[in-house]
Amino acid sequence: RGFFSRIFKRIADNLHGRDIEERAMGVSSSPALQEDTSFENKESEQRYRVATKGIKKAGVLARVKHAVFSMGKSMSTAYPEFSGNKDLLPAQVEFEKLERAKRLASKEAMKSINDNLKDLSDYDFDLFVRKRLLDNLNWFKEQNPDAELPFGFNDNSLKKEHQRFTTLAEQRPAVIKAIQNEERRIANTTREFTRLAKNLGMNFDNVFKNPHYYHHSVLQYATTAAAGRNSQIDTKPQNTSSLQQAIDTRLNEIRNRNFMKKRKGSTLDINMNYFQAMGEVEAQMRMDNETMKTLIAIKQKYDKAPELKNALKQAFNKAQKSGQKLQPGRRL
Repeated sequence: RGFFSRIFKRIADNLHGRDIEERAMGVSSSPALQEDTSFENKESEQRYRVATKGIKKAGVLARVKHAVFSMGKSMSTAYPEFSGNKDLLPAQVEFEKLERAKRLASKEAMKSINDNLKDLSDYDFDLFVRKRLLDNLNWFKEQNPDAELPFGFNDNSLKKEHQRFTTLAEQRPAVIKAIQNEERRIANTTREFTRLAKNLGMNFDNVFKNPHYYHHSVLQYATTAAAGRNSQIDTKPQNTSSLQQAIDTRLNEIRNRNFMKKRKGSTLDINMNYFQAMGEVEAQMRMDNETMKTLIAIKQKYDKAPELKNALKQAFNKAQKSGQKLQPGRRL
C-alpha cells in the first residue's frame, strides 16, 4: 500500500506541482500583459480563460489514482495463466518489465514538457499556449473549410488572431524556440508511434498530419470522464486465455485512444491547461510506444507464421524444380 501511495503522490506532484499549476493557467495577472495577449473578441477571451483552468483537480487526481491502482493490479493479476506455462515465462517477464517502462515513460513525458517551458516568463508562456492553439486551429481549418471552431472563433476572427499572434511571437525568440522544441518532440513521439504500429499491422499514417498538433480534449466530456470510462488503463480483470489474446487486448486499447479519433470540428471548448492536455496525451503515447516495443519483441519470439511461410515457400520451389505435382493435403 505504501509503495503505490508513493507512486500516486509522485505522479500527482508532477501534474500539480506549484510551478506547473501556476504555469498551466497560462494567463498573467498583469493588466498590461493581459492587454497584449488577450483575444480581441471578449466572449472568446472569457471562454479561453475558463478553459485554462482545465479539468477540476479532484477529477484529474482521481484519474491518476485510478491509473496507479490499475498499474499495480496489472503487475500481479494481468497474466495469471502464464505462471503455469514454462514456454510463456519469457513473455511474462517482458510484460512485467513493460509496466516499469510505462511508468518511466509517463514521468519523462511530463519532465520534457516542463523542461522546455520552465524558463519562459508568464507573458511568454501565455503567448506560447495561445500561439500553439491558433497554429493548430488555423491548419485544421485550412484542411477542413466547413469545420466548426471552439471559443467562438469564426473564419475571419481565427485568421486575424493567428496573424496577430504570429507577429507577437516573432518578437519573442524564446517563444519561437519553445514552440519549435515542442513540435519537434511531439513529431518524434508520433513518428515512433506510427512506425511501431505499422510493425504490428496498424496503419496510422493519416492520424498525425497536423504539424502543430494540440490535443483537443473537450472540457464538457473530459470533466465528466475524468475518473471513469476514459481512464488510461482498464481495471477489468484480464481473463486472457492465450498470449495472442493478451496481445490483441493491448492493440485494441491503442486503436481506441481518444487521440486516435478523427477530428470533425466542434464549437465546444477544449482544455487549455497545457500541462493537463498535452501532458496526458504525450504520456499515454510514450507508454503506448513502450507497449508496442514489447509486443513486437514477443511476437518475434513466439510468432511462427513467418517461419512456416518461408518453409512452405522453399518446399514449393523444391517441388517445382523436381517436376513434382502438388496435390492438396500432400506432404512435401
